[in-house]
Amino acid sequence: MVSDKHLPLDILVCDDSMTVAQFVIRAIEKSGIPARCTIVGDGNDCLRALKRQNFSLAFIDVNLPGRSGIEAISIARKAGVQTFFVVMSTEKNPERIQLARSLGVYEYLSKPFGPERVADIMRTYMRISTQTSVLLVDDSATTRKVITRVLRQSLFDIAVEEAESGEAALSLYKPRRHDIVFLDINMPGLDGPETLKRLKALNIGVRFVLITSDRSSALRNSLGGDMAELLLYKPFFAEDIDILLHKLFEFDPPSFGEQEDNLVLL
Repeated sequence: MVSDKHLPLDILVCDDSMTVAQFVIRAIEKSGIPARCTIVGDGNDCLRALKRQNFSLAFIDVNLPGRSGIEAISIARKAGVQTFFVVMSTEKNPERIQLARSLGVYEYLSKPFGPERVADIMRTYMRISTQTSVLLVDDSATTRKVITRVLRQSLFDIAVEEAESGEAALSLYKPRRHDIVFLDINMPGLDGPETLKRLKALNIGVRFVLITSDRSSALRNSLGGDMAELLLYKPFFAEDIDILLHKLFEFDPPSFGEQEDNLVLL
C-alpha cells in the first residue's frame, strides 16, 4: 500500500529525446502526485539505474541507443526488479507488445500521447498499490475458493472476505464497508438482487458486481438501472478482474488489454 511515508514516488524516465523525457516529467507533475524523477538517455544507463535504485515506476522508450528498452526490462526482471513498467514507442509492433506483456509491463504507450494518459497511469498505480477490500458472496464453498484464487491473481492488491449467504453478507458488511461486493445472483434464502437492495440501504455508494453464468438477455434486461455497476459472467479470469476494476475506479485500462467479453455494463 502506498502511504504518505512512501511519497514522493521515485520514477525513472528513459528516453534518448530530452523533449519527450521533459514532457513525461511535466505530465507527472501535473498529476499532483509527489514524485522524484531521474532521466537517462540510453538502454545501458537505464538498466544500471534499475539495478541501482528501487523505482516505483519507470517510463521507458522501446528504441533506446546501446540497449533496447525491452531488453533492459527483461534483464531487470530476471534480477528481481519489481518496478511498475510503462513502455513508449512510435510503433505498435505485435511481437514487442507480446514480449512486453510477458514481462509484466503495465502499458505500451504509442507516441504521441497526451499528458492526461500519464496522469491516469500515475493515479492507477496509486490505486493498484492500495489494498482493495472485497466481500465475495456465494453459497458454494467451491465457487468461492475458485473466485478468491482468481481475485488474488489480479494486478490490484485485493483482500477477500467470504460470505456464504445474503444474510452473512449483511452481517459482515456492516462493520467493514468493503470497497467492492461481488455477489452471486442465484442463492437460496436472500438471492443476489435482494441482498443487493439491503446492502445499498446500508451504503448507497458502495460498488457492486453481480456474478452469474446466465448470459441471457432477459437477465440483463431485468438487472438494468442501478441494480449493479457491472455484470460479470462465470467463468472469469484475472485479466477480466483487472479490466473490471479499472472501470469501477474510473481509470482507462491498458491499451493492449483484452476485450472484456465477460463484462456487461448495466
